[in-house]
Amino acid sequence: MTRSRFFILAGSVLALALGVFAWQQARNREVFSAELVDEAQESREVSTTRNQELAGDWPQWRGPARDGQVASSVAKALIADWPNGVAWEFAIGEGYSSPIVSDDRIWAMGRRDDLEILSCLNRASGAVVWEQSWPCTFKNDFGNGPRATPVLANGHVTTLGAQGDLRVVNAATGAPVWNIAFKEGLGHKTPQWGVSGSPLVIDGLVVAQPGAPAGLVAWELASGKEIWRTAELANDPSGYSSPIVAHFPGGTQIVALSAKRLAGINPATGAMLWDIPWETDFEVNAATPLVWSASSDNGEFRYVFVSSGYGKGCALFRVNCANGSWNVQQVYHARAMRSHFGTPVRLGDHIYGFDEQMLVCLDWRTGKAVWKQRGYGKGTLIALEGHLAVLGDHGLLALIKANPEKCEEVQRLELFTPNGPANGRCWTAPVASRDGLLVRDEARMFMVKKNMPANTPGAGQ
Repeated sequence: MTRSRFFILAGSVLALALGVFAWQQARNREVFSAELVDEAQESREVSTTRNQELAGDWPQWRGPARDGQVASSVAKALIADWPNGVAWEFAIGEGYSSPIVSDDRIWAMGRRDDLEILSCLNRASGAVVWEQSWPCTFKNDFGNGPRATPVLANGHVTTLGAQGDLRVVNAATGAPVWNIAFKEGLGHKTPQWGVSGSPLVIDGLVVAQPGAPAGLVAWELASGKEIWRTAELANDPSGYSSPIVAHFPGGTQIVALSAKRLAGINPATGAMLWDIPWETDFEVNAATPLVWSASSDNGEFRYVFVSSGYGKGCALFRVNCANGSWNVQQVYHARAMRSHFGTPVRLGDHIYGFDEQMLVCLDWRTGKAVWKQRGYGKGTLIALEGHLAVLGDHGLLALIKANPEKCEEVQRLELFTPNGPANGRCWTAPVASRDGLLVRDEARMFMVKKNMPANTPGAGQ
């Protein structure tokens, strides 16, 4: 190659790279609507009522109402008796799936060798009650285990494996009820980092997102019969987010985040009611949307908050219905919170979550960060009655007061000592039960409680 050709080629590559960079910056630029931000600042919160709840201590992804909020009585007990050690541990295997809890049982997923395993455990002791397993060939540099969290409803446990095996079993015995594989005509391919959206159960239906060509799909929980598909999402890759249920004027909706858009879905028919674009590099929309109601002089409407990593940031959307037609407006698109995978929580006027490797308190009305705090890595969190249970990616479990003035750590427990979590990653949000917290990495799951002996395995020294 001549020198002139080399410089021409190098210049072309540089120009292309600069063009891609400029496009990414433009797509992710901050935008604030002065009018809608002012309206948000003046709005009154209509209701803090939780969305549709399932029975159980922690029966599904992010708890009874799928919002990361711990029941008041449980939260107060945990705050008063913050765990100081490990009551028991269980060799759960690889994965990022959260456990679920009801009464005296825990159901948890992991992978051992070439099997995905659903384990039913005794909550008090961690002893195995039963296990079900099935083959899995999924491989990934960031772990081969299941990502999605099971859901307990109507006496069934519904699971979704890393390569898209949707399975329903009897909650008491583990006996199989039905199963469907996404690769058999529902999804063109397994997402690069595995199927991660946790299944949703609503009105006797199981809802999950295989992505193109099926989009969002609902099956009858009892039989596995397909009930509907959301045709408008048929061309969207699934992304990595989990759908939620939220109350809107005119009825309940499913709010789903694909790799390309945020959408409201009619849960009876699967019809898309509204949508707005939300695209991220590598198609990684992982965090779950937040929804709440508010009112202003212009009437009542819903706010929907989303946050994604890879430089994307967060956005607040105002959703309302007028004369039977849905309208979605962007209040802001800000860079103050870029949730790589951990889903934030809202407490009053503030949203707490992670901006990549910094814990953030965000004023939801303005999109501005009130404070940011390092020290927890790419962490996860749940809300405890005016506090936060924060789990850092290196195994630090901290109780933090939800204080919009500053990051105020109250208690901490160093887990997975002395060698740290398996593969150096503790990426699964903690789970609350009536007598402790469940915490896992890619090998072990701990039940942590108060008044544990100082030499308990896994406890901080």
